[in-house]
Amino acid sequence: MVNSSYAVDSDFALRATSRATNLILALTLLCGSPAFADEIKRADLSHTSSGWAHFFDVFNPYASVAYAYDSNVFRLDDQQPSIGARSDRYTTVDVGFDSDIKEGQQRFLLDGVYSPVSYSQHSALNYEGGKFGAVWRWTESPTLTGVAGYRFSRSLRNFANQLAPSRVKDVRDEQRFFGSGDWNVASNWVWGARAEYADITFDATPGLDLHKSTVGTTLTYVSNAGNELGFDLEDIRGTYTDNSGASFDQYIVGPTLKWKYTVRTELDATVAYSSRKYSGASGPYRGLRPSYSGPVANFVLTIADAGRGSFKATAYQEVSNLTDEIPDYAVIDGFSLEPAWTLSNGIGVSLRGGYEHRDFKAATGALARQDDVGTFTGILEWPLGRHWKFTASTTTEKRSSTRYLQGYQYLLQQIQITGTL
Repeated sequence: MVNSSYAVDSDFALRATSRATNLILALTLLCGSPAFADEIKRADLSHTSSGWAHFFDVFNPYASVAYAYDSNVFRLDDQQPSIGARSDRYTTVDVGFDSDIKEGQQRFLLDGVYSPVSYSQHSALNYEGGKFGAVWRWTESPTLTGVAGYRFSRSLRNFANQLAPSRVKDVRDEQRFFGSGDWNVASNWVWGARAEYADITFDATPGLDLHKSTVGTTLTYVSNAGNELGFDLEDIRGTYTDNSGASFDQYIVGPTLKWKYTVRTELDATVAYSSRKYSGASGPYRGLRPSYSGPVANFVLTIADAGRGSFKATAYQEVSNLTDEIPDYAVIDGFSLEPAWTLSNGIGVSLRGGYEHRDFKAATGALARQDDVGTFTGILEWPLGRHWKFTASTTTEKRSSTRYLQGYQYLLQQIQITGTL
């Protein structure tokens, strides 16, 4: 069980609102200080203006407050005893910025958000999440372009990925360094290369700490109409720092297609062969984890209707560790449908329904399982003038499993107010 008192906090909403107000006031006071304002005025990034208007245009600061109700916080099976209250309410406060800086042919993307989360009854789950990114979209010449950057994220590990009857608060940190380049080598041929290194850590489950490096290359033919046909090769090496028996090497090789049937209809497709082998030199599962050799595929059909709506259909088969939150991989077959509409006054409505069949490949002697997961989400976005937006969403998910006490269902409802300057 999670170590915490479960007494109901009667002034939870008041505390959450106070915390949000304090954070927004702190940001306002910082920006309003004379020394800080003088520094902004001297930093003329576009060489065309200065002062507050330019600062807000460049850095796009924003803040939001979201209030959510979750009917099954710990993703427990219906037959499993509750851990304290089964449902809970929580507030998420976001204070961040999202900047897009252009300097000649170069483009710099800087974004960051601080996201503390406060639960009403399960206060032991409170944590301070967030994201930060610095990306350089570089251009050397019209025929040579690329991307280089760094991203960091902190989030709470999904309780659905914990198999034990008890639940552990597990904060996940991920740092990613990445780079890529595309070179128009001749006529309609483009050669691309990419590399990425990720350092993933969990504060309560060191056996999941992972160093993952990825390298890949693609040769693509681009037609005069903008259609693309390519061949891609990717190699992934995952090294578990505290569980080397789970380390693996994987390569994926196969053709890629991007076909624009009309200006508003596009099909992206990848069909490949993947081989995944475990290479741990020690640990209790050395040589016992099953390898995978077989097809993987991804098909995405997108249809847009001149800003009035869109539709996206996806079908896929992949080999996944569920965002690197479990040591055993699963072969996942799934699909999703995502219609969206833009109504009067800029109101947006979007739906997403999806289904996955997950076939987990556990270590020899361990109990594997097969899961079926269905998800449905509805989102309403309502702009309130130039600087405010109201968002309401509902998500329901149900998982059935061949393993005892691994099914669950939940309803998550959330409202959010976002303000920009």
